[in-house]
Amino acid sequence: MSKVTLELPVGNTNITDLFEFSPALVEDLKQILASERYQGEKGHNLRSMSARFRVVLTACRFVIANNINAELLKQGFSGFVKEHHALLKSIYLSDIRKELCNELVFAIGIFMGRPLLKHHYQSDLWAFYFKEQDAWRHIDSADLKAAMPKIHAEMTSLLSCETELLSQKSYSMETLHTRFSKAKRLLLERLAPQFKDELEEHGLQALSVDNNRIQKSLFQAIQSDVQQKSISLRTGTGYFEVIRWLMEVTGQEVVDAYRISMQRYQTHAKRESLEKTYSDEELTELVFHVEKAIEQAKESKPLIALYFAKIQLKTCWNTAPMCAIELSDIKEIELPTSKKTMAIMLQKARKGYDIDTYQLDGRTVNSVMQDLLQVKVLTEQYREAHSPFQSLLFVYEEYGEIGCVKGTNATSYINNLLEQQGCRVRYNSQRIRKSGANHIYREVAKDLRKYKQRMRHSYSTFIQHYKQVEEADTQTNLGDAVQTMQSYFTGREISSDIIIMDKDDTDLQQTPTGLCASKGNDIEAQQYHKEHRLLHKDNGRESTWCSDYLACIWCKYFRTVADPEHVWQLLSYRDYVLADMRASVSNLEGNEQQTEAIEVLKDRVNDILHQLENRDHKAVEQAKEMQRNQGMHPFWSFAISTVAV
Repeated sequence: MSKVTLELPVGNTNITDLFEFSPALVEDLKQILASERYQGEKGHNLRSMSARFRVVLTACRFVIANNINAELLKQGFSGFVKEHHALLKSIYLSDIRKELCNELVFAIGIFMGRPLLKHHYQSDLWAFYFKEQDAWRHIDSADLKAAMPKIHAEMTSLLSCETELLSQKSYSMETLHTRFSKAKRLLLERLAPQFKDELEEHGLQALSVDNNRIQKSLFQAIQSDVQQKSISLRTGTGYFEVIRWLMEVTGQEVVDAYRISMQRYQTHAKRESLEKTYSDEELTELVFHVEKAIEQAKESKPLIALYFAKIQLKTCWNTAPMCAIELSDIKEIELPTSKKTMAIMLQKARKGYDIDTYQLDGRTVNSVMQDLLQVKVLTEQYREAHSPFQSLLFVYEEYGEIGCVKGTNATSYINNLLEQQGCRVRYNSQRIRKSGANHIYREVAKDLRKYKQRMRHSYSTFIQHYKQVEEADTQTNLGDAVQTMQSYFTGREISSDIIIMDKDDTDLQQTPTGLCASKGNDIEAQQYHKEHRLLHKDNGRESTWCSDYLACIWCKYFRTVADPEHVWQLLSYRDYVLADMRASVSNLEGNEQQTEAIEVLKDRVNDILHQLENRDHKAVEQAKEMQRNQGMHPFWSFAISTVAV
């Protein structure tokens, strides 16, 4: 027989042996070679794709030489998928090299006209389909099957039932995936070592056998691990939730025992969240590079991802709900004043799938409404009827195919784009939600518009210009702050001076914020006594000192010391007292004046801390470490409304 040669996009290859084995197989290989992938379309490199096609040929030869079911390939590539992918499953379990198997799977998908999914050819995978993103995620359950076959079969059946009835449930596929992942971990790590025999005999019903003995033991073990800090409280409560769910879906009674208190966690989380935030300088750099990257973006995918980042920086919305925003969630409203406003709805799984509605207008956080409308316009052309993403807001086109921004890789992709710009700050959606970049974004974006030449310069060049403008704005802001405080603390002289001492002075009055140089006979003290006359009368005592500690930092008699102890006092005032004050007025109507005053106080503390850092950077760092380890300074315990557990 004469030699049979196959011409590749780059080079050619001898396939005589394959043709002798099966002409049908060779015809299918030619069909696959003619596809967009191997012809270098959609951005693929011809030389690379030619090399990859040679890998497919090598994989076919390996199967023919080593697999006992290779005769199926005489029918061509359809032999790989017959009898529920039996041949492909046996290939995956063989000693074939990973790169051969992966490229063969790609080629079979091209031949079939649709991508092959992992659970088609890998055994014991629990598959979860996310319709909104047209994506699959899997959990490998082979280890559970090996340890407890009966439990594995029951869990697999439960997944099928839950998936079928998911539309009637109060939770989504995301929650179901999380619950099965945690349930598998609980079964393998906590139940199999001690209760394997009972579980294999009774299945999941073993959790309620013998007066709920196993269930109680599991709750007790998790509670003990939380108390000993072997696992976090959030992990423990997550396990509790999954156990209760398992009991419910299997028709068993849930025992209300060995509870875990979330109150302590919430107190700790509040402190921790204050530590995991961006500094103003970091946010400024992020904003600069996002804006610059948007102007330079030439392709659809990076442009839409950067707008996603821009909106998240301004709003601090969660990533998953943002990815799921549909056009129907956005309502544009015409007001009688001829102005437009917008209502947008976000559904959060962690809030029990409650829907949060946000009212936006042209002035809201530097016009988020305009950004959303811009994305809507940019993506209008991609809303094809046949696209599974046609209803989503954040969609794009890449190599002729429509995709959407996905929560699983959005952050890493945005980081790659910003790193290419030279951004030194990592984009982290959790830190953004804790920090809040609204004010920073407004200020930086405003200056970016003034700084027309930013596209030709680096961030360091921009920041020099920005700092010059910032210094001028600081004086204006300081004047506005003084005016606000004068109207709020009536009868007192407000001072913008910041006086820092190098060491403590025992002759001065100690306050929770710092030191007071007042002698007790000045106008500030008199004003305080006047306002609290009835209180002093009821207590049957007279005070010679002013005790209005919340106003100290604007008083002309206020002094602070450049040492860790006094810096800790200021940090606690800002991060606990002012945060508590803000939370207490957040739900009150007409709270604008209180909110403005709290923000001015917070900014004032930041200014003082900035001066302290210039004076003694080490003292500030030590104070931050003290707060991280010890929490709020004890001087402020009288001012916090929440009760520690």
